[in-house]
Amino acid sequence: MKKCLVLGSLFIFSCVSNKNVETYSVTKYLKVDNGYQFSNDVIKYNSNTYRPIINLDYIKDTLSGAKIFKPDGFLVYTKNDLQQDPQLIELLSMERLRKIQLESKNKVIYKKPYTSSELKNNKIYCLAKDSLFIYQIEK
Repeated sequence: MKKCLVLGSLFIFSCVSNKNVETYSVTKYLKVDNGYQFSNDVIKYNSNTYRPIINLDYIKDTLSGAKIFKPDGFLVYTKNDLQQDPQLIELLSMERLRKIQLESKNKVIYKKPYTSSELKNNKIYCLAKDSLFIYQIEK
């Protein structure tokens, strides 16, 4: 009986262990009124409307590029652009190093777990107050 408990405990532990993710992009959206017009990038999620603010790309947990959304499109910054403009990184509170973990196939842990998250269309949607973060994990 003791052997069964130990094996069962090991199986449960291995099923819930977290997986480090190093290559991904994350887009931050802010909640807006349902009638808000920003651009074609406005999305609906859980009957709320969100507009994109910024998209950050990470390779090996290091910032490798960014898109800043504007009403008429977006501005693209390469890794080289960002390295040459450290004030932009600080102004927009971009993290040069960002470590995330997958607790399961649909739950991202970043510093602390988001209030809710779900896997939808190969993306992970995470809510935190009036912000929506969409993670696109590279396989």
